[in-house]
Amino acid sequence: MLSPNSPCPPNIPPETFEALRSYVLYHRKPGGFLIAVLSNDLMDATLRGNPESLQALCGIAGFIYSNCPAACWGSKNAVEQWLEMPSVSARQIH
Repeated sequence: MLSPNSPCPPNIPPETFEALRSYVLYHRKPGGFLIAVLSNDLMDATLRGNPESLQALCGIAGFIYSNCPAACWGSKNAVEQWLEMPSVSARQIH
């Protein structure tokens, strides 16, 4: 499970990983590319991603599937509901 101390996987750009971590742990809205990936909108993700993010798309999707709560991804509705939830401090996660 993703935590404040999780290292960035080598196949994910660090800024993308930090945005994903902030989204999962603190319910902060990421950029359009990650919103599209989390919403399972491949067409939108390919239109919004920069070359580095697009190259890492499979790694990002695999990381989300294996390390992020199922409630925070999978559809636009799931992402919207996740963003509406109150933020949790890092101290409460441990």
